[in-house]
Amino acid sequence: MAKRLKLAKNLLTEDGVIFISIDDNEQAQLKLLCDEIFNEKNFIANFIWKKRTTGGHDSKDVNTTHEYITCFCINSSIRGDILQLLDSGKEYPEFDPINNKSFKWDSLWTVSHGYTKNCDYPILAPDGTEVFPYMCHGKGVEVNGIARWFWSFETYQKNNKTLKISEVKNKWKVYKKVFSGKGTPIQSRISKNEIGGTSEGKSNLKELFNNNIVFENPKPVKLVQHFLNRKQKNLSF
Repeated sequence: MAKRLKLAKNLLTEDGVIFISIDDNEQAQLKLLCDEIFNEKNFIANFIWKKRTTGGHDSKDVNTTHEYITCFCINSSIRGDILQLLDSGKEYPEFDPINNKSFKWDSLWTVSHGYTKNCDYPILAPDGTEVFPYMCHGKGVEVNGIARWFWSFETYQKNNKTLKISEVKNKWKVYKKVFSGKGTPIQSRISKNEIGGTSEGKSNLKELFNNNIVFENPKPVKLVQHFLNRKQKNLSF
């Protein structure tokens, strides 16, 4: 195994990541081996994949329903960026050519971030109406003194040209751009219901090889996609 891991390391780029599927019997030894080859500071996580529901007959003591997927990176300086959930194109349907990023419009007003006077100021609508944050909220004057803008007045002065002011049901509402790219951190536990288990892996393999199982312990396609659907910046997998 050490030779294969060293070869894998040589094939990875400086922003590369490796995922290794392993069971209980070898997980501890694999971690020590990878600490030596990839450097322990480059360890990301041991993901736990629930591969079946009822357990098998591979142990006299415990029915094992999971296995591990050990993850290491090559460069620890990027570890905070590499396993972010890709933003959906459906969630960010607009495109900003200046920033070269997709974005969506989201409310500039809020009632749940704590009131501050510096975030409660008028914004001029196209017809000259002064729009305060409480006026955008469905409860109107009920949240006056509670509602505020996300931006301070200073931030508004610098970025007001990026806002959108729209009339919705006879009310002026103010929207800011939210750009894609921040993503969502990946969870260490992977559910069978989310990506399938060993039975799905066998079915995927049979579809590819004319109903034949050409190697043991195939992984479901969705498990591979689960990790490939992660990125931040322009990192490679």
